[in-house]
Amino acid sequence: DAKPANSTSRVFINQALQIPGTAAINVVAEDTNYTKTYTIDFTLAKNNNANLDSLGYSINNVITYVDKFETWKEHYDIILPSGTKEIPVIHAVTQDSNATIQIIQPNTIGDTAFINVIAEDGITEKQYSIAFTVALSTNTSIDSFQCDLPSFHFDPNQTKYYVFLDSLVMPTINIIPSDSTTKCIIEYPQKLPGEIVITIIAEDTSVVKKYRIFLSIGAPNSPDLIDL
Repeated sequence: DAKPANSTSRVFINQALQIPGTAAINVVAEDTNYTKTYTIDFTLAKNNNANLDSLGYSINNVITYVDKFETWKEHYDIILPSGTKEIPVIHAVTQDSNATIQIIQPNTIGDTAFINVIAEDGITEKQYSIAFTVALSTNTSIDSFQCDLPSFHFDPNQTKYYVFLDSLVMPTINIIPSDSTTKCIIEYPQKLPGEIVITIIAEDTSVVKKYRIFLSIGAPNSPDLIDL
């Protein structure tokens, strides 16, 4: 709407038909030889929304979305399953489709990814980040157990063994863990009879499993001498 300064003037308004658009106000004086045109340009303010709507990563083409993602929270720590070998690929979607997004993908499995969002207004910016680490293995299983103990059968669920030797020769044991990151320590007794202690330490060193082999000389209840 428009009101002329002189009540004898007439006003003609051509409304804007859309946004963006222009409205024209033509003012005609009482003396119709004198006219003046005013224009009003209407535009939409550019959005300042630089928020992400979703954030995730994929491994082997399987997408996992960040748990408990919040638009205001800009950093996330992700622990990948033990044994992960493939570098994650970041996926992100902005709340405003007119926002610009730049993703700096991680270079290694234990790297940090950055997601830079620039709002439509070209001024408002936000940076999200995801730091990846791989969980340490807790595997203490044994792939191969070899020894020269008589009549010995290894059971991974049994941690104590009682073995009777027919000589004073120290037995030997060779163990191959299932996981290459697992450490195996074999401690032999200084003399016989004695105890062999096998300690299996996972990559996560808080996970330890011990096996004990108690060595005795001679068969149980045997009256024979091993030495004199």
